Amino acid sequence: MMSCNKCPVALVSAGIGVTPMVSMLHALAAEGGERPVWFVHGARDGGHHPLAREVRELAARHTGIRVHVAYSRPRPEDETGIDYDSEGRVDGALLASLIGDLDAHYFLCGPTRFMANLQTDLERRDIPAEHIHTESFGPVG
Repeated sequence: MMSCNKCPVALVSAGIGVTPMVSMLHALAAEGGERPVWFVHGARDGGHHPLAREVRELAARHTGIRVHVAYSRPRPEDETGIDYDSEGRVDGALLASLIGDLDAHYFLCGPTRFMANLQTDLERRDIPAEHIHTESFGPVG
């Protein structure tokens, strides 16, 4: 995944960008080390949140993995603290509140505008450009 095998990692996704991030989360969990990992995902609501249970169960088995899910429009049946952790969108302010480590490597996957906005927010926080990695996933255009 990267040359530094102990560097903190933040896997940050929105929408269907969760799919490759879950694969990366499994790979990081399989390392079995003490690397801090944040899995931050944004979805509209519980009806638009694939792989939710898989992520929570994987994190429950690995103490170094922290999960934060933000729903932009939670439904009445979505439960705070169970289905999602905060209401709103994933942005630089949320990441700053969760991840104080400027040495972390950020892997971003989701809609183009989401990734561009996050990259700008991270760079404004003095995160080095070489610590910000983006992955396109889904239809082009």
